[in-house]
This record gives sequence, C-alpha cells and structure tokens, in this order.
Amino acid sequence: MWIAILILGVIWGGLLIPVFQERRAWILCAHGGSGLFFTSLVLSLGIHQTGRIADIMWLKITGFGLLVPAVFLIAAAMVSIPIESLSETGILAVVRHPMYLGTVMASLALILIFQSILSLCLSIPAVLLLITASKLEDAYNLERFGDGYREYIKNVPGWNVFKGLK
Repeated sequence: MWIAILILGVIWGGLLIPVFQERRAWILCAHGGSGLFFTSLVLSLGIHQTGRIADIMWLKITGFGLLVPAVFLIAAAMVSIPIESLSETGILAVVRHPMYLGTVMASLALILIFQSILSLCLSIPAVLLLITASKLEDAYNLERFGDGYREYIKNVPGWNVFKGLK
C-alpha cells in the first residue's frame, strides 16, 4: 500500500505543478481528470478485490478491447500536439482532443475491467472533468488562435473519431 501511495504522490505532484504555474481552469480539469484516472488505475491494480460489484468476463474483455484504441489515441496525441502553434496534422487532423478522448476511453475501460465501486467512483468524475476540460480548452484556444481555431473546429470533430476519418 505504501508503494501505491508513493506512486500516487509522484503522479499528483507532477500533475499539479502545471496547474499552479498556468492557473487555467481547463488545465485544472484536465489534470484532475487524469489524476483520478491514474488513481483509479493504481488503486484498482493494488486492491482490485475491494468493492467488487460483479465479475463478468465479457465486460472485462470489452474493457481490454477499449484500452487498445485508448492507448493509441493517447500515444498519438503525445507525439502530435504542438506546444505553441496550431496543428492539423497526424491524429489532430482526425480528432481535436485525442488525449482527452483516449483517457476517457481508458477510464471507462477500468470500470469494465475491475467492476468495482472504487473504479466507478474515481472514473466517472474523471470522465466529467475531461469533458469539461475539452470544452474549456476549446474556449481558450478560440481566444488564443481566433479564426484559425474556429475553422479548425469546423473541420475537425472534438471527440468523434469516425466523423473525422474522411
């Protein structure tokens, strides 16, 4: 248990530093949602038997199946997202918020895999925070990039990957 607490301390510490530096609501929501996801993951791996609701195998398989595209979206976002400019290349040409979408999918996958009160109670707020972060980030980017981002919103869906594939 001490190892889990140490791991979570490092994760939350790393996530909160940019929140205090930038002081933007979308960063707070994004990092809070990510922190809840990682908390759910670490605690569920460490004490996954606690609060088990069910043990349905096809839900677990579905959850693991959902992890594959989630990990792809997160990894693709990590290599595609520019820091100081607007980009419509790579995964960002398909979906506007690939990292949020991937983390939401991974959070839902944890609920299906672990089927516990813990994963449910941590993953649902994570999903809500990440959805809020994407909306707040769109507003921030509209203010920052103006008409260029407005055109980007018209061309690239925020969450619907299938609509973004042309």
